[in-house]
Amino acid sequence: AMSAEAVPRCRAALDSHLVFRQDGSAADLRSLVFESELPDAQRRRVLERIRETCRPPAQDRPGFVVLSDVDDTLLPGADLLGVAGSDRSWHLDGRLYPGVSRLHQELRNGLRSEYGEDYTVLLTARPPNLVRNLQDKFTRIAGVRHPRMSILPGEGGPGMAWNALMVMAGYYSRLGETKLSRLQQYAELFPDYAGRFAFIGDDGQADLDAAEGMLKMRAGKAPLLAFAAIKACYASEGHAVSSTARQATVRRLRGAHPGVERPLGCAAPRAPHHRFFYFDNYRELAGQLTEAGWLAPAQNAAILRAFARDCVPSPLTLAQAFDLRGLKSALEAKQANSLQEADEAELEAFVQAHHLLPAIEEAHIKLGAPPCQVKALRLHLSSVALGDLAWPNGNKEAAKSDHSHYFPQQTNPRMTLWDASQGPGAASQVFEASGNSELVVPWPCKALMRLGAQPALDIAFGSQVGRCYILCEDARRGPQAAKDGGGDAQITRSASLVAFDSSGPRAPTAIGLVTVRAAWSQTREHREDGHASGAGGG
Repeated sequence: AMSAEAVPRCRAALDSHLVFRQDGSAADLRSLVFESELPDAQRRRVLERIRETCRPPAQDRPGFVVLSDVDDTLLPGADLLGVAGSDRSWHLDGRLYPGVSRLHQELRNGLRSEYGEDYTVLLTARPPNLVRNLQDKFTRIAGVRHPRMSILPGEGGPGMAWNALMVMAGYYSRLGETKLSRLQQYAELFPDYAGRFAFIGDDGQADLDAAEGMLKMRAGKAPLLAFAAIKACYASEGHAVSSTARQATVRRLRGAHPGVERPLGCAAPRAPHHRFFYFDNYRELAGQLTEAGWLAPAQNAAILRAFARDCVPSPLTLAQAFDLRGLKSALEAKQANSLQEADEAELEAFVQAHHLLPAIEEAHIKLGAPPCQVKALRLHLSSVALGDLAWPNGNKEAAKSDHSHYFPQQTNPRMTLWDASQGPGAASQVFEASGNSELVVPWPCKALMRLGAQPALDIAFGSQVGRCYILCEDARRGPQAAKDGGGDAQITRSASLVAFDSSGPRAPTAIGLVTVRAAWSQTREHREDGHASGAGGG
């Protein structure tokens, strides 16, 4: 028989090590005990062995077993049919709600770290064969190098299709019943944590009913659940549940399930310890849990700092989009809010973005602020090296030394200036110069000046195409303009060229180099030497 010391460690490993079957379902402790062909006598023997060998933590030991719904609780649900969820209070780009990762960490507080890294339990309505990707989707909660997470799925088999149909029709009761059943099974596997389970869900699909059922569950004479918290869903027309209804629900459930004296895992023994919470965001929930005594003030402060970091746009996403101004701002904002406290995935993304910064800077032409009374910006192409091509004649020897093909003077590259932040199909200004080496852009120009604009300069000749970006500091942006050399009537700048496709720039590896002479002009007429200006498109 397995030794008494090995049982809790083996239990934690089977519960959280994210092993999956070929059909995508988790081969975990719960499914092995309750859904396999294990005979009833063997099942009872396993549960009895767990009760004998797994001792409860000390009463004053802080920490909880966090059970969380997924869609509209960790991040907005996003699918075409609206089955996953409907909350629209946050971005639909895969980012978690601000503060949720840190709140989980503070609530868990290393309660189960004696058997490896502590972990969260996902209590989701997703069918068993659709949970495999959750470990990759929630690295901020599970971790990166040694991910750990438990997944309690919804109903599978024939019931899966029926549940989807009921959700589309607006009936969610069966989902809530399944979550209650999963929690009951989990509590039998972890009886030593009775009174330390904490559930977080949302008011979109049956979680509110499930939370009420969980609050009624008992472990002997004591409550099984420490507390439940429900996130308010917000759609375009407003909250799914009105403020009046939410307040009434809080009063009703707190009245029916009052706090207990000296509950397990709490930070402040003499606080009210309410057992039900309704919240709009995780900053608000952290404050409510602190006032109720479940979290300490220092834990609340850490969650608030994490909330501020999480509200900053993703530096890695900005780096991949070559948004230099946004990337620098995001990196500074992350560092200003105790970056050293960031979770493993957050730190990894920051390091990757910071590593890409030099290459992204090299792909930008910095023009500085325009002088007064400017009517146009003239961009004169001085030289291009792109792939195995080089231009113009003056670079012929350099081209030969680089084993490049030389193109004659009359074969000029084509220049296209446009605002890449609006996408290739958007109705934005586009300026092109083909057959000459100068592009004249009327000033002021929205593609260069609009707040949030990302002016891209595409260079194409032969079969090669590359892109760089223009950073044009407007005079209204203050000292930074002077810092970047603004005010010069004429400057020459070089930038690396990167590959791109319809979705945007690819990995920041230079495929060429362009040198441009930029001149601020007080006239929009053509140059006297015959070079024509590019035409502007709306």
